[in-house]
Amino acid sequence: MSISASIDVVQENLDQILQNLAHVAQCAPPRSRAQRKALAQLIEILLASKRLARPKAGKFRGFYGDIYEDALQRLFAYICERIYNYNPNRGSFLGWVNFLLQRRFFIEASRDYMHPFPKSVNAPSISELRWNNLDSISSEELISSNSNSETLLDDLRQYIEEDPEGIFQSRHVQGHPDVHFQKISLMRLDGYKWEELSEKMGVSATSLSSFYQRSLSKFTPHLREMLM
Repeated sequence: MSISASIDVVQENLDQILQNLAHVAQCAPPRSRAQRKALAQLIEILLASKRLARPKAGKFRGFYGDIYEDALQRLFAYICERIYNYNPNRGSFLGWVNFLLQRRFFIEASRDYMHPFPKSVNAPSISELRWNNLDSISSEELISSNSNSETLLDDLRQYIEEDPEGIFQSRHVQGHPDVHFQKISLMRLDGYKWEELSEKMGVSATSLSSFYQRSLSKFTPHLREMLM
């Protein structure tokens, strides 16, 4: 029986199972096969448990899913890198994880997602445009009546399409040279959801989103310089 299939059976013992796996991961040699296996099981069980915290959507309604997905990626990366920071004497592993998710990583992800344009741009006229989130530049939400917003959106799309330096096509998902930043960002601008992109590109939605966010952080200074 797989972990996912058996999770309901062991729901009452979930905390103890997580505690035990965390202990194994902490005791195993760093980056050893045993530690990687324990960490992978921890993450799989957390995802299957349906007990991970879900912060309120609030003002993020409409793109909450992408923010939450990014927050989970940050959380899991932190667990793998900082498993030794967990102290069982201070509470359950699930409590520690949910505290980090709610009080740190969801906040960080939402801030990055909603990072505004520089002050040199008329903020009220492009209140929905965010440099750290091309996702918000969708055909339905962001075709504003304000000409400045439309011009900026058109310039952004044109620059990514032309890719004069070849930097957007050259940055691709590892092992998938045809799944590059240019293709992903243009399709996001067209309103494609991560699940739809995953089906079309043969890469998991989580991997696409994580790659996209890292790439966007890398290219943001360059885009500002070229378009501002």
